[in-house]
Amino acid sequence: MRVLHLATSNQGGAGLAASRINESLRRMKVNSTLLHGGKSGVTNNKEIFLQKSIVNKIKSSSATYLQSKFI
Repeated sequence: MRVLHLATSNQGGAGLAASRINESLRRMKVNSTLLHGGKSGVTNNKEIFLQKSIVNKIKSSSATYLQSKFI
């Protein structure tokens, strides 16, 4: 199984939760990756830091898609 977590930051409540879930899944040998727009740093987890412009593009396209489906 492959899991991809998307977060605008790796800081704060939701960002820390996503990071911890990613870490726990990786310990269970699940192919888990966290993409975030927060601070880059050295981690033992598979976390990928995205530049803010990329994060903003993802947020914008995701919001547009969800709005078209649910509104």
